[in-house]
Amino acid sequence: PRQRISVEDLTPTLDDLLSDSGMKNGVINVISRHTTTAITINERESRLAQDMEQYFLGLAPPDERSSAESAKAGVRYFHNDIDQRPDSPEEAQRCRDNGW
Repeated sequence: PRQRISVEDLTPTLDDLLSDSGMKNGVINVISRHTTTAITINERESRLAQDMEQYFLGLAPPDERSSAESAKAGVRYFHNDIDQRPDSPEEAQRCRDNGW
């Protein structure tokens, strides 16, 4: 799995969606549909994105089984052991579909 940090600017996508919708007034809600995704509002500045990446990789480095360059020996996360998950075959398939 990739296990990487990505800082994305959603502004162009949101602008396009708004333009296509024809909406003139209102509110846009942006939500994360995954537990390991965060949404924050910051200036689009490359050094800030680098700082955020380094901070989060230091806080929770990639599993040693990851293909990420920053994977650390000795780091293993139990939730990455799909074959050990007893919950359901559907959960295991979702994980495989997401790159595991």
